[in-house]
Amino acid sequence: MAFECEFTLTDYRETSLRYVARPGNPEWLVVTGTMKTPTTQWTFADECWQRQDLKHLAKFFRPHKLPAIGTTLDFLEPCTRFVLADVEDDYAWIECGFNYECQPPGLPFDTWWSTKLRVPLSDLERIHNELSDACKRV
Repeated sequence: MAFECEFTLTDYRETSLRYVARPGNPEWLVVTGTMKTPTTQWTFADECWQRQDLKHLAKFFRPHKLPAIGTTLDFLEPCTRFVLADVEDDYAWIECGFNYECQPPGLPFDTWWSTKLRVPLSDLERIHNELSDACKRV
């Protein structure tokens, strides 16, 4: 089955996180992430997500029913973390963390690297819809 789900979180500081999920073997999705900041860029890939992982992300990114401030969504593979850090007006501050296979080059092994992205709620709505649609196709 041809399938690809992609979402990008971008904020005003030219920082972005792009995820692409596509079928691997019958039970797993290959996740490719690209992180860009004004000073560095790196990519990671892992065949590690299942359909329920997309559902968890879709639920986390619902702009009209966001989780409580401080709510964390962790993934062991790839080793990433999303935290709803704050909400102000039409924006959400999402902290994105990376470790192990996802951390930027040059860091000591097992060192978390994180950044906060100020994401428009309209972008979260689009991401939520794309992830929800993807869950139906997987």
